Amino acid sequence: MGPFIVWFYLVGIGCARAFNHYILEESYDHTNFFDKFRFFESDYSTGNYNDVDPTSGYINYRNQEDAAALGLIATQGTEMFLGVNHRDVLDPKGKGRDSVRIESKKLYNHGLFIAEFTHLPQVGCGVWPAFWTFGDPWPVKGEMDIYENWNLAKYNMVTLHTGNATEVGSCTISQENMLNPIITSNCDATFQDENQSANQACATEESRGQWGSRSGGVYAMEWTAEHIKLWSWSRDQTPADIKRRQPIPRRWGTPHFFAGGSSCDIDSHFRDQKLVLNIDFCGVAAGNPDLWKQQCLQTTGYENCADYVAKNPDDFANAFWKVKGIHVYRSALNATQDSTTQVFDQAES
Repeated sequence: MGPFIVWFYLVGIGCARAFNHYILEESYDHTNFFDKFRFFESDYSTGNYNDVDPTSGYINYRNQEDAAALGLIATQGTEMFLGVNHRDVLDPKGKGRDSVRIESKKLYNHGLFIAEFTHLPQVGCGVWPAFWTFGDPWPVKGEMDIYENWNLAKYNMVTLHTGNATEVGSCTISQENMLNPIITSNCDATFQDENQSANQACATEESRGQWGSRSGGVYAMEWTAEHIKLWSWSRDQTPADIKRRQPIPRRWGTPHFFAGGSSCDIDSHFRDQKLVLNIDFCGVAAGNPDLWKQQCLQTTGYENCADYVAKNPDDFANAFWKVKGIHVYRSALNATQDSTTQVFDQAES
C-alpha cells in the first residue's frame, strides 16, 4: 500500500469516527412503498387463530390486491394511506374488521431509521396501531416497538422485547439515559413479578411524542452494536439535518429512549429485523378483559371489545396512517471502512 493510500485510509476513518454521519441507503416512498412490503393475510381456514392474527385481534388482514380494491391502501400523490374498514357493521362472532399489516421484505441489522407520518391513527377504544420491528424466531431475535399503544392511552409506549435471559442474557434500561419515564425496566419478554407482567418487557412513556396526532410526526431510531436510541418530533420541529437527508444524531440531544451499554448487549438481543406497520383491533392488549373494563366499558357501554368494534364502524374513520416516507441510513464509518478496504484490495492486486 502506497503512502497516499495509507493517508487516505487514516483520514477517512478519522473523519467518520469524528462525525459519524449517516449515508442514505434505502427509501420507502411513493415510488415504491407497497412493493417493498409483504402483506400478512389473515387465514381463517386453518382453525389456528395465530394464522388470523398472532396477537389474537378481532381483525381480518387483507392481501395487497384486496386491500387496494377495498380502499384500505392507496398512494395519494407523494403520501401513502393505510386504513381500515369503517363502513360495515359486522358479526362479532365472525371475521374481524378489515385492515392491513405490512412487513418489510428486507431484514435489517443496525442502521438509522427515520419515518415521517403526515397523519397518525386516532386514539380510540379497540384500536391498536403499531410501527415496530421484530425478528424470527420471536422473542429470541427481539422486537422494537417505536410507536404503539391502544384504547384511550394518552401517550406512545416505546418498548423492547428480548428473549429469555437465561438463554440470551439480560437486558435492562435505566432512567439516567433517556427522557421517557420508565414504566418497566426488564426487557425479557418472559419475565414477570409483582410490578411487571409477562411480555410487558421494558416499556417507557413517551408523553413528549406525537401520539394520535392528526398532523403526524417524525420518528428516528438509531440502532448500533452499542445502543438503541429513539427520538420524535412534530413535523415542523424536525431537525434541519433530517430534512436535508444528512442526519447527525449526536446533535439531537438526550434521546426519548435508550438501551445499551453494560446493561444490554444489543447484538445478543436484536438481529434480522423486519419493519412492520399495522392497525389491529382488540386482541391481547386492547381487548384484554381487565383492561377493557378499566379503560373502555364505561366509555363505550359495551362489555367486550369485539362487540364494540363490530357494531360501530363510524368510530374508526380516522384510524389510519399517512406516510410521507421511511428512510434507512447506514453509518459513514461503515461505508468508509468498506470503501477503503476496496482501495487496499485493488492496490495489493
